[in-house]
Amino acid sequence: MMIKTLLEAPHYYTQVIQLIEKSFSYQPQFHFDIDFHPLMGPSNHTNCHLLIENSKIIGHIGVLPRILQHQGLQSKVILLGGICIDATFQGKGLFKNFFNSVINNYKEHSLAFLWSNLDQFYLKYDFIQAGHLYSHGNLDATTELLKEENFKPAELKSLPLSDKTTIYQLYQNQTKNMSTLVRDISDWKKIEMITSMKTYIKRDNKNNIEAYAFLGKGMDLTNILHEVIAKPDSDVSGLDKFKRWSPTTPTQDYQTLYGFLVKILNKELFEADLKVSITATDDFELIKTIFAKKLPVYIFGCDSI
Repeated sequence: MMIKTLLEAPHYYTQVIQLIEKSFSYQPQFHFDIDFHPLMGPSNHTNCHLLIENSKIIGHIGVLPRILQHQGLQSKVILLGGICIDATFQGKGLFKNFFNSVINNYKEHSLAFLWSNLDQFYLKYDFIQAGHLYSHGNLDATTELLKEENFKPAELKSLPLSDKTTIYQLYQNQTKNMSTLVRDISDWKKIEMITSMKTYIKRDNKNNIEAYAFLGKGMDLTNILHEVIAKPDSDVSGLDKFKRWSPTTPTQDYQTLYGFLVKILNKELFEADLKVSITATDDFELIKTIFAKKLPVYIFGCDSI
């Protein structure tokens, strides 16, 4: 049994995707490597870790390095996704060694984030529920209904550079005071490749983009508007009736959900980079308080994996 990366063993790519899709009960019309292109794309194959037994892929852990910003500070973090073990090899203690081996390669990063409903399972690896998002609205967004709100469909990849630059700037302006992930041009290029995610844009009377919205992500975030960014003077309140995730408290009825599972990988780096003191990394209630009050991280849907 050995551990390799997709960069070292690219011929396993199809096997890996098949294992992930089977493990997550992916419906045939959806494709994990499209929905999560930033994680599974060629530029990140060095961080896609494979567990191999007799030339067969029996496990995968994907790691996506990113930069977290907080009050003008930045720190290297990792996002984890596509985590699976072949069903026939589960219950044999393989995952623990595989998972710890992968995580230990990223000690130069301060935090690790992952998304899973297996919160009690990952608690054994010191991952705790943290972060927040607000879910509101109950109407499925459709192209026709969004058009009524002056949001028209667009292909992000095909927009002219001037429009893309406007979208990049809108995101930067809205998130500059948030604790969230930095997006550089390379990150946006990867987001463009999530072709299962629908983009809608609203233009002013001079045909300039004043707001954009991302809807769904293949089998992930189905029918949910998970990113709505607008200029300060742009009215996007008409979108509030649709199923939507937001980083700020809505004025109407809403449900508060936890945003992610998080683990402090490097306490010293965490404190030095983000100027947040912590007495012990095994005091989970303290860590929850830190992420609730001192470091209110929000990660948008197209960045989550």
